[in-house]
Amino acid sequence: GFDMSNTCTKMPAILGANVSPRDGSPILEAGVPEIEKSRIYEISNGEMVAVVGIDVSKRTMNSSRPDEGTVLLDERETAVAEIDALTAMGVNKIVLLTHIGYPNDLELMANLDGVDVIVGGDSHSLLGDEFVESLMG
Repeated sequence: GFDMSNTCTKMPAILGANVSPRDGSPILEAGVPEIEKSRIYEISNGEMVAVVGIDVSKRTMNSSRPDEGTVLLDERETAVAEIDALTAMGVNKIVLLTHIGYPNDLELMANLDGVDVIVGGDSHSLLGDEFVESLMG
């Protein structure tokens, strides 16, 4: 089982829309925080903002080797499905929280509708003044 003694009593959301654990996977055991596809937050003006978690699929399957039967689904297909579901619920502010690398974030953003912001990780790309200036012209 999962040892809760080293965890916070109020865990933040663990987001992974494209993480699909097999039945009986240890990450589904009682006491293990649930991996959510997304989480909706209500901000002070009553607006709803959704945060969707997306992890890199192929590299995680190859390097991390999750338990047999647990898979990471295609990043883009999963993002589209979750964005569509959130939009259908009336959410119109969507943030992708990714761990797919900067080049993949750029490609994903260029090919998705309905996403306002991508907060990405993995590549540790420094986006300083030169980057901002290149975007602004």
